[in-house]
Amino acid sequence: MLDRLRRHTRASRRASADLDLDALRLNFSLVLHERSDSPVVSDHVQTAARHVARVGALQADELSGTPPIGFEELVDLAPGAILTATLGLPRVTQLLAHRCPGAPGLIAIDRFSAPYTEAEFFRAPAALALPALPVDRLAVAAALLRPGGKSIEVVTHGPFAWPSDQEAALRAVEDLIRDYLPQWHPPRPLWPGPVEELLPEFRSGGAIGPSSAK
Repeated sequence: MLDRLRRHTRASRRASADLDLDALRLNFSLVLHERSDSPVVSDHVQTAARHVARVGALQADELSGTPPIGFEELVDLAPGAILTATLGLPRVTQLLAHRCPGAPGLIAIDRFSAPYTEAEFFRAPAALALPALPVDRLAVAAALLRPGGKSIEVVTHGPFAWPSDQEAALRAVEDLIRDYLPQWHPPRPLWPGPVEELLPEFRSGGAIGPSSAK
């Protein structure tokens, strides 16, 4: 599966300023448990594109004043590493990680750079970038736009021990993506195909809605 996904990723790679709409469509189909050609998935792809356009002008001065809401909670957690995704304002998440005591390493599960590890994510095997070394206190966190788009909030889950709490940490990343799905803009496909190719209930002609898939 990983070899197939790496080939797909290389074929679909875009310039950093662009969005890979095919990758968004595939990824959203797995998270939403909707066919990749469904109107629901198309709506989320367009929402993600609007989010990226919206935040592009914000990232130059978002940290010039008071630290974002929730940053103290991340600092108090004293993580040795932070697990995140391309969600909200990824550059802000990176800058905040550098501002935490000890400058914990930041790992985005959906980043381009390999190596990838196969792990269950939204009920299907996905190729994820995961911590390579044990971590006593790992946080799941991301900097997100608050409603209205005028302020930023850091949402944090944890702590987790890695790798012993890997499943719990990945479920926390799932929760973070699910709760802020309009702000998720992964740069590559995490799965080798959309939901209709991977999950048996779709291959057999059935379907389940997002609410029953949680």
